[in-house]
Amino acid sequence: YYMESEQTPTMFSLGLHFDTAGRVIGAGGLFLQAMPGCNEEVLDSLNEKSTKLPPLGKAISTGMSVKDYCFENFAQYQPKDLSREQLAFSCICSRKNFAQFLTTLPQKEKDAIMKEDKFPLELECFNCSSRYSFTKDEITEIFRGRSSI
Repeated sequence: YYMESEQTPTMFSLGLHFDTAGRVIGAGGLFLQAMPGCNEEVLDSLNEKSTKLPPLGKAISTGMSVKDYCFENFAQYQPKDLSREQLAFSCICSRKNFAQFLTTLPQKEKDAIMKEDKFPLELECFNCSSRYSFTKDEITEIFRGRSSI
């Protein structure tokens, strides 16, 4: 997309590092994009460098910051830290949102949930893994549109 649509040389480097139990213990990403007037030799050099970068996720798992990773691995390009913004994951899921979602199910699916009679009904958010449990009485009220959740 960047090369063809925006005609801007761009590199992404994403890294994950797992512990022996398979849990992510280091994750990060780099987004490098050429500024207008960037020298072709610098672009070629960065392209070559990008193929030899040490694993970013592993570096982060040892406590290294992305800033330190960049300064260490791109020192020859004299990087500058111009700005910093804190990023954090947040999810808007809630029990109320899941209850609202349940009201939008097709009637066939609502009937199947009631027929299966596997309560409490456990729903899990795919974004943050929060779990929400609903009793049969709560589901009945939700499906009737009379829920106070």
